[in-house]
Amino acid sequence: RVIIPIGNSIFDSLGLAMSRSLGDFEGADYGVIAEPTTDIISLTQLDPNQEYLVILASDGLFDKVSGIEIAKEMAQSQLLTS
Repeated sequence: RVIIPIGNSIFDSLGLAMSRSLGDFEGADYGVIAEPTTDIISLTQLDPNQEYLVILASDGLFDKVSGIEIAKEMAQSQLLTS
């Protein structure tokens, strides 16, 4: 949660549940991370006979749902559309 005080009381503030905002370098003064967390995967090491899925999501999703749960939902979705 990012809190910006606008008065003398803890109730005199603005708040937003956010920890990362890509490119928001001004928000860094208030605890916002402007640089994304990334993973680099070499595609040449993957089995070309397998299908792969990339999920792009904010950390807000992963605060509520585990990676395993997301994978199960995606697998179920693929079964329903195949």
